[in-house]
Amino acid sequence: MVNQEGSKKSLTLDGLKSKGFSEKLYWRGTFEDFLEIAAEHPLVAESAHQKMYRSAMVHGFRQTSWLGIQHPHYNLFDDPIEDGKDAVFGIDIHLAKLISKFRAAAERRGQEDRFILLHGPVGSSKSTITRLLKKNLCWFTTTDDGAYYSYSWVVDPSDHEGRLILGLMDEADGNEKACPCHEIPFKLLPEDTRRQTEEVLNDIVLEKYGKNGEFPEDKSIKIDGVLCPFCRQVFNSLVERHNGDWKAVLSKYIRVRRIVFSEEDRVGVGSFRPKDEKNQDSTELSGDINYRKIAQIGSESDPRAFNFDGEFQVSGGGMFYVEEVCKLDKAFLYDFLGATQEHEIKPKRFRVMSVDTVLIGSTNNPEFEKLVNDDTMEAFRDRTTKIDIPYVIRVSEEMKIY
Repeated sequence: MVNQEGSKKSLTLDGLKSKGFSEKLYWRGTFEDFLEIAAEHPLVAESAHQKMYRSAMVHGFRQTSWLGIQHPHYNLFDDPIEDGKDAVFGIDIHLAKLISKFRAAAERRGQEDRFILLHGPVGSSKSTITRLLKKNLCWFTTTDDGAYYSYSWVVDPSDHEGRLILGLMDEADGNEKACPCHEIPFKLLPEDTRRQTEEVLNDIVLEKYGKNGEFPEDKSIKIDGVLCPFCRQVFNSLVERHNGDWKAVLSKYIRVRRIVFSEEDRVGVGSFRPKDEKNQDSTELSGDINYRKIAQIGSESDPRAFNFDGEFQVSGGGMFYVEEVCKLDKAFLYDFLGATQEHEIKPKRFRVMSVDTVLIGSTNNPEFEKLVNDDTMEAFRDRTTKIDIPYVIRVSEEMKIY
């Protein structure tokens, strides 16, 4: 290409720029380094519902009205991430109800124990809304305010016993194993030290975000849940190796790392859609046996021989979207009962494990009516919060779509 001066434009690697890659997004450090970060940014310990609410509110809102009714318009739904590509128009009142549920969940008022169901006719933007929520959540984790941290187990390459504990049998396995469920480092703390940590972090939250001495309930820190089966076994084995010195285990074997949510990479965002019964099973939700590792370890119930890569696990800390959820077989819907109320799932051959994710599904009215009239699904209905997503009925708003 030639510009007006007649000189050719050049294309070089050094001249290319991208906002998606930054050194701070690949931060790694010790557990002690992470505690220093938490002292400055206590919300690194927030729940998935709190992160979802903050990611929605970071764009702000403005008051608007229709037919004399005042209601907020949340700027998130203008799609500021991609300049309006997935913007949603004309249903502000219903979107405000969705945000209010996120807030109630962030404040632990019971909504965090419910499955959010977007209900509406075909083409009413249910999928667009969830796509926008996923995109925004992934973007939020690239910001300083929304940074998310998980951890890896690291042993010395010459530490054969340590490699065995981690299930690293071959040289190709390396000497590091990441938490398969992207759990936050605070879950490594013993139960009594968690309560101490919560007190310190909430004092910092009050000082940093409180107004007029009032504590911001949507930012209340509470460290819940047990370690995933793999990390729990590794932690117990290493603590036994060090004669009960859990602090030495965290200092020597834990490397905290920052991670960015990505649906494409299956990190922090999970998705699921109905298929025919022959081509779908529960392992898509909760993981499956690693048959190569079984040959090396010799037990199907050893967490080192299991792939914790189901949609519930990969969406840890983020959100899990189920498309056309009411079309799923009943056996699959049962898996969501514990995930909503108790925040637990049960992988094959293991005890229940904790999950921290925002569960959202969508459905059309015919399938929803079947669910309502099915007495055997009363438990699932009771754990569901329905948000109606109707068609746009204002001509001025519908014109913006096209």
